[in-house]
Amino acid sequence: MNVVLLGFYYIMLFYKSRYSELVLVFHMKKFLKSLV
Repeated sequence: MNVVLLGFYYIMLFYKSRYSELVLVFHMKKFLKSLV
């Protein structure tokens, strides 16, 4: 995935709601796993 797109995606999540923090962590773990 494009890094710029990824960053934009996370910013959108952050501004959406408090719940987005959980979503961010979940997607971050998934993203890190795909790198390994």
